Amino acid sequence: FVIDRKSGVISTKTALDREALCPYIETCEIDLDVKILPVDYFQIVKVVVYIVDINDNAPRFPQDRIPLDIPENTPQGTPIYQIPAAEDEDSGINGVQTYRLRSINSDSNIDKFGLRVTDQLDGSKDVRLELNEALDREDESHYVIEVIAVDGGSPEKSASVIIDITVTDYNDNNPKFVNSSYDVSIYENLPAGHPILSVEARDPDLGLNGQVLYSFAAHTEKEHGDVFGIRNETGEIYVKGEVDYEKASLYRLTAKASDRGPNSLPAFAKILVRVLDVNDEAPVILVNALTDNGQAQVAEHSQVNTFVAYVSVTDGDSGPSGDFDCAIDSSLFKLEERSESDYKILAAVEFDREVSAEYQVAMSCTDHGSPPMSTTRRIPVQITDINDNPPKMSANNFVVAFKENNSLNAVIIQINATDADEGKNAALKFSIESTTEGSSDTVHINPVTGVVTAQVVFDYEKENLFRYLITVTDLGEIPFIATASMTLTVQDINDEWPRFSQMVYSFEVPENQDPNTQVGVVNATDDDSYPYDQVRYSIVPGAAYADRFEVDTFTGALITTRALDREERSSYQFQIVASNSGFSHIQTVVNVSVSVKDENDHAPVITFPTPLNHTVQMPHKVWSGYQVTRILATDPDDGPNSVLTYTISNGNDLGTFRIDKKTGAIEVNDPDELRDHQTFKMVVVVHDNGDPVRSRIADINVYVNKTLGALGASVGNGILEGNNLIILVGVICGFFFIIFVIITAVMCVRAHRRHLAKKHKYNCRLQESNKHLPNGDPKRFSDLSTNSESPMHQEYAVDNGHLGRKTKDKVKKEVTFSLDKDDPGWPMQAEPKVIEVSFLFTYTRTLCT
Repeated sequence: FVIDRKSGVISTKTALDREALCPYIETCEIDLDVKILPVDYFQIVKVVVYIVDINDNAPRFPQDRIPLDIPENTPQGTPIYQIPAAEDEDSGINGVQTYRLRSINSDSNIDKFGLRVTDQLDGSKDVRLELNEALDREDESHYVIEVIAVDGGSPEKSASVIIDITVTDYNDNNPKFVNSSYDVSIYENLPAGHPILSVEARDPDLGLNGQVLYSFAAHTEKEHGDVFGIRNETGEIYVKGEVDYEKASLYRLTAKASDRGPNSLPAFAKILVRVLDVNDEAPVILVNALTDNGQAQVAEHSQVNTFVAYVSVTDGDSGPSGDFDCAIDSSLFKLEERSESDYKILAAVEFDREVSAEYQVAMSCTDHGSPPMSTTRRIPVQITDINDNPPKMSANNFVVAFKENNSLNAVIIQINATDADEGKNAALKFSIESTTEGSSDTVHINPVTGVVTAQVVFDYEKENLFRYLITVTDLGEIPFIATASMTLTVQDINDEWPRFSQMVYSFEVPENQDPNTQVGVVNATDDDSYPYDQVRYSIVPGAAYADRFEVDTFTGALITTRALDREERSSYQFQIVASNSGFSHIQTVVNVSVSVKDENDHAPVITFPTPLNHTVQMPHKVWSGYQVTRILATDPDDGPNSVLTYTISNGNDLGTFRIDKKTGAIEVNDPDELRDHQTFKMVVVVHDNGDPVRSRIADINVYVNKTLGALGASVGNGILEGNNLIILVGVICGFFFIIFVIITAVMCVRAHRRHLAKKHKYNCRLQESNKHLPNGDPKRFSDLSTNSESPMHQEYAVDNGHLGRKTKDKVKKEVTFSLDKDDPGWPMQAEPKVIEVSFLFTYTRTLCT
């Protein structure tokens, strides 16, 4: 067992097994001595723990199978065999209660046998197998029966043993004890081997059948075999172990006698051994002060005969050895006998604790044994105090300086007080009350320790002087009281935090302004007095893009550090801190939001058409409102600056098309103006609604192809979109190849012209003629490969000089190539299978004459 040292709760340390602790004992009890400490409260408490049995063990036979020979002439009703009793470690009702018989090899055999169960003096059961019907070996020579032992638990548990019976002719005389029971008395503490009794059994048979062997019954051997033994041949019972009257004063033994013949039927005799007491136990003195701490005590100045302690004396011996006389050795106390074993210790004088706080009383008890045994116990007696001294505080007036802005329950001061008494008479209780009007409950004093703590947050600016009355009372039955005053002066600290004039600041600033542009001003005030009211401003570091701004440390003016671009970021959020100079921990943070106002600083961006993707195709037979394509444009500005308007500024003189001003969708307005292989070259203007207005222009070519059905037309997509890009790449490659051929041809023609000029003696200088080329650039011919103005046909004229007559000869070159529809990059689903693209190149040769 273990005991909690504080609560006194006793609990088990390990699982308890009653059968291991108290085998075969009806009542299982364990005696514990509980010691109470400290010494001032020392006491021994006797605790008896009763272990209650549960049915956790099944009965158990010593053997699983017993061979048994029975003479066939065994008379009916004869107990033919004593079956070894089943053992059950449980006790009481959970032990073995009944035995049953069951046949194994034949249902009819059960009638030939029966069980005789007899309760023995030692609590065991004598179980014998009886013959109910006569046996006939010639009729049946072998029987197998089962004996079942059942306990009384719930649920019940059982065990069985098989009796294997063989019918034979056997010895017909059994041993018989001269006396069926014996009664003997012995003294405790006999030495081992000391004989106590001889039992005798006789057998009239001769030879081995008449030789008797003695032993204890199995139950006796198990329970008491460690204390007593029996000699096999003589039947002498002797002391084998310790015989202690205080442990057991009575033993019930069962002796067994059997002959050496075959199938011997044993006889049994009961022996009652009484143990006589000898004086081997000294008196035991138990003191009970009937106090909380177990300490004997008496209050000072108590009257004579005041109760001090109760004493109980016991002696484990019996008879005169258990009788005793007791006395004390002090004249300051007297011993009063209440009964044979109970005494009271009383005060014989009036005690004064200031003279002595404790006395020792020796109590001695001597028994009447021979030789006598005695015990002496010293009993300390405390003289308890009465309240005869008032408390005293260390000062009559306590003056305390305490800083404002304190935390709740902060310690202000500890009041020290003493009391010359002890115990509860010296235990002090503190209390405090305010004598300043309107300042109640501002402080609290711990009633036990005298620690004064703040119950409010003191504010120097509101009130800075408080007065209190402190009272100290002891806890005596008639208490004494002492008082003192306390003056509390509150000291000022920087306890006021800056306060912004607004919870949140929101500013606006136009984009593209120069650095150091003022965005706004934040303002915070501090209610403290100088120097605690000086406010300093700063931007909390770490916010995204906070480096775009600065705040004036003294004025709170917020300025930009660089030009802001709304299209890069339209708003900024950060925090500004207002703090006291030199007190960085006293600060207030406010959220600031700066919105960047948009300016119309971006022109629209046209994503379709583009210089490389500005031609769409459409069928020539469509209806009015048929959507040909859609102009795609964006504007990164905001609001009206990003609202776009679409118009056709050139190339739509006949009003063949119209454009949606809001969406940019180009639709057919007059389908009658459409002709096959006709190209409409239009200029589209996209402008925003800002101030000033910004715009972009783009060229869009619409090519009418009668081979396209309405579903094959380009609707809102350029020729570079989707798989058309593959076709166009092929077209461009072919186009550049043709340009290369044409340039080569031109160079050959020019070389041939120079040859003709020499032949006809013309003095036309090539450098002079180059000055009159269009745009003055002889590379104009190469522009055919990149000119977006005429993807299909283009005509150029060359003025070969300004001298003499000008003659213009037009030379045309036309190149045609086809793209097969079966090409995997071909995107169109409509006819024709072959598209012909023609490039016509025309130039004029002017000769100098």
